[in-house]
Amino acid sequence: MAQFSNKGVRILYIHGCAKIGGAERELLTWLKFLDRTRFHPYVVCPSDGPLTTELDNLHILYVSFSLPAWRKLFHVFWRPFAILRLINVIRRWHIDVLHVNDYWWAPLGILAGRLTGCPCLVHVRQEIELRKIPQYWLDKG
Repeated sequence: MAQFSNKGVRILYIHGCAKIGGAERELLTWLKFLDRTRFHPYVVCPSDGPLTTELDNLHILYVSFSLPAWRKLFHVFWRPFAILRLINVIRRWHIDVLHVNDYWWAPLGILAGRLTGCPCLVHVRQEIELRKIPQYWLDKG
């Protein structure tokens, strides 16, 4: 179980899109109204898009790199590198909790969390088919 510091909980939000849509608007709203005396937000997302501009405006620390699709065969070789980068970010920022902002990247966050001992929560906004639950490791809690 994660040990939370008295100085606030460090949350790493993991998101794989740089454009602004519904999930991104919701994430930005969370970040805007998050009690910064109790929680310290950090974000991993792709670079140079509207999302990073908004993160800059909110003064949120982020690191940019692409997160490979979990179920795309041609991304299989990039997955270990993305997981290693997530692990490095978790350790560098002493993250207490991972928040994967959509189930598309759940396995990457879950693996990085397991390898670092960091608890991981996955935000699922929409109804999904039952077969996708094990495909995206949503049953691995």
